[in-house]
Amino acid sequence: MIPERDRSDDRHTALHEFAEWLASELAGAVTGARSRQLGSLRYVVDVVTYVQGFAAPGGGRGTAAPPEHFVMSPGLASALRSIAHEDLDSPIAATDSLITELEPYEGEPFDRKPFGKGIGPQTVDPDADEEGQALERLDKAAARLIGVFRNAAADVLESATPSLETDSAGEKGNPQEADYLKPSEVAGKLGVKTEVVYSLIRSKELTAINVAKPGSSRPRYKISKEALREFERRRECPASPETGIFRWLG
Repeated sequence: MIPERDRSDDRHTALHEFAEWLASELAGAVTGARSRQLGSLRYVVDVVTYVQGFAAPGGGRGTAAPPEHFVMSPGLASALRSIAHEDLDSPIAATDSLITELEPYEGEPFDRKPFGKGIGPQTVDPDADEEGQALERLDKAAARLIGVFRNAAADVLESATPSLETDSAGEKGNPQEADYLKPSEVAGKLGVKTEVVYSLIRSKELTAINVAKPGSSRPRYKISKEALREFERRRECPASPETGIFRWLG
């Protein structure tokens, strides 16, 4: 059950706490799905679908009643306006579809030896059959759902932090610092969602620095303009025969 109130009214805190609650709930729900129990997974999808009604555009309460035991705090309701409604469409739809795929197995006994060393007695080989493949896709869909909220929390924190290009008096700071961009700014230049930029950073394909305070569990990434240019050079494609121009593949 999600905590009944936020520890602060800060939008970042509300989104961060919800993201971590969601990560914990989805971990249990995916484990349940591997044991052919889908109740927890249905509940989490119901919560995220309800939460989506508070996302932009609009950011107003939907007509659906909140899922049982779920408490929407004012802080979280406000913070959810930082998320685009459509960013949740695909991962919610994917998870819903996987529930449908897994329903024929729900509650059925396992008729063969468990797969994997040290894995529970109700775990199946993820590569052995359609059920196992669906479970692998479920892992990915769950990660995408969590990523939407974690990235939104990071974006809110960045937007509340003064740019490195100016000091507290609003004057130009160190010229070298002005050569750094926020993930949201990089996303704008590349024409992709901020979530894609965070994914590129995590995969080490795009070099970034973490300017968060030492010991902080919440990274604050900055990308140098040179690192962005290097990334673009690596992603540059040969000239198209039809147009004679270079294309960048996302």
